[in-house]
Amino acid sequence: MNKKKILLIVMTCVLTMSLMAGGSGQTAKPAGSSNGKVVLTPRPANAPPEKITIVEQGWTNTPIGYPNPIDDWIKKNLNIDFQIIAVPGSDLITKATTMFASGDDPDMVHHMNDQKNTILMFYDQGVLCDDLTPYLDYMPTRKALMTPEVTIVCTKDGKIFGLPNVPTPSTGGWYVRKDWLANLGLSMPKTETECLDMLRAFTNNDPSGTGMKTFGITEAAANTGFRYMNFIGDFFGERGYIISNNQVVHDILNGNRKKTLDFIRTVVNEQLINSDWLTVGVEDRKAQLYAGAYGMIYYPPGLVNDCEQAYKNDGSTLGWWEPMPWSDWSGNGTGGKGDPAVLTPALLGISKKAAADPEKMERICALIETCTYPNSGYWPLRYCQDLGEGYTYLLIPIDGGGYFFSNGLDIGGPWHWKANNGGVNDYGSWIGTSADLTIGGTSVTVPPAVGLQIANTKIMSDAPRYKGEQQLLNLDQQTLNDLKTFTDTFEMNYILGIDNNWDGYVSQWRRMGGDQLIADATAQFKALGLIK
Repeated sequence: MNKKKILLIVMTCVLTMSLMAGGSGQTAKPAGSSNGKVVLTPRPANAPPEKITIVEQGWTNTPIGYPNPIDDWIKKNLNIDFQIIAVPGSDLITKATTMFASGDDPDMVHHMNDQKNTILMFYDQGVLCDDLTPYLDYMPTRKALMTPEVTIVCTKDGKIFGLPNVPTPSTGGWYVRKDWLANLGLSMPKTETECLDMLRAFTNNDPSGTGMKTFGITEAAANTGFRYMNFIGDFFGERGYIISNNQVVHDILNGNRKKTLDFIRTVVNEQLINSDWLTVGVEDRKAQLYAGAYGMIYYPPGLVNDCEQAYKNDGSTLGWWEPMPWSDWSGNGTGGKGDPAVLTPALLGISKKAAADPEKMERICALIETCTYPNSGYWPLRYCQDLGEGYTYLLIPIDGGGYFFSNGLDIGGPWHWKANNGGVNDYGSWIGTSADLTIGGTSVTVPPAVGLQIANTKIMSDAPRYKGEQQLLNLDQQTLNDLKTFTDTFEMNYILGIDNNWDGYVSQWRRMGGDQLIADATAQFKALGLIK
């Protein structure tokens, strides 16, 4: 494997190697205490490995046992005796709390999915490092992740209490059957009118040339309300409580939500959508998807691989799907971007006890920096690279970037070792990110769709996205729930033509708490300095 392709940021790599060399007398650049920075103590080369423990929400939560070449790699390269305690997310708080209460504090705590609540809870209990700000210079790759919005998430009373993971790019989007476009002499739509005309042609003009029944667009509501059609709203503007012209607005009030629902209403009225859209579930819809019945669908980039697997990876569906660029249908300049990525998909906290030990803290910073994507230590922990003969897992480079790995069990050597030791995945769960463009499967050769899936992932992750500042809000949950129940009911009735009183809907929404939530959001955004 060509590591030069992996180490994408030269300066970061140099800093990483400097940290790793701590045992050879090279120290990280010290800074005076007068400006709030700290000087950490490198561990002597002849000292035994520093023991560092992490409690994390794992992926498989299974110990590896011995031999463990990943532990050996960490000891050799970082002089660290690394212990992972991987538990399901539902058990993490209990496990970490028990360790803190017993005095056997974990050095690090990592939790996925709830953005910040768990790490903030432990911070408020006083068991985590009071402020990680002075240590960021020792972890430049993590420091680079601290955008203004992310910093707000990770900060309390001006102090950073947790470190964000490398974000998982937002890659969901609309795909269109490009072969149908070609068959009908159409171009990719750029306006609402062009899109509706395309859906009409896909539904009524035999786009496949086979005479089979087709639908312009598809939904899988499963009797629970819109699942994917909501994303049509992104063409008109960001949804929810958003900042516009230095004030908080909502898409129900600025007209964008009505434009979205009117589009969906037209699609439903003209039967441009699968007839079972209201009741069918995602899995049950797949048979028709793979049969080629739909012309436009919201999906992650794995769509191309899913369709290929349904056709036994023979390449017959590679010409089907093309990402639909986000274009502005609003008429007022607010639209044309995709949903924002989650600001902090996971947070890492460092214990107060560990931070009190400059030598241990230096090794912790070295571990975090070295193993954060795209740096050199990411690949041994996440994908078992450079672990020695019989243990280094095969990553197959893909033209244009990215890698493929197989979990096929009919190949010997390291493939068997990793596949038979599920706990290997737990070494990557605290650092993993789909930004590494690495795709797995069970095939022992690279499936034809992998390169296209990676290419589409790049297109979608690089597409313009809304900022997502509303993720910073802490609005009253009961009011939000009550409004959701109300809006879901009215909007479905509006789509179906049962209730057309839009003005009455808006007035009721405001009275039921919409105006209050906008006032609360305004106050919170002002407190965060996002509204003047």
